Amino acid sequence: MEKRCVIVGILAENPQKNLLQVDKILNGFREIVKGQITLPCFLEDRTAIVLITYATTDQIGALTGKLGKIKQVKLKSVIPK
Repeated sequence: MEKRCVIVGILAENPQKNLLQVDKILNGFREIVKGQITLPCFLEDRTAIVLITYATTDQIGALTGKLGKIKQVKLKSVIPK
């Protein structure tokens, strides 16, 4: 299966509660995460995370599927053609 560079944007509300779960999932996928930027938004009690990944669509689906199960975490992927 073909690998692609995919950007995954994550917005976590209530970061004190949710970021530990997000970090545990990301550690399980560290072989496909090539870069990460984390930006806290203290005024709104949110944290934005941008991931740069190099993976197959199946791997991205597994990652986003697990992240999507966390309440108060929203995400969006940008997959080029």
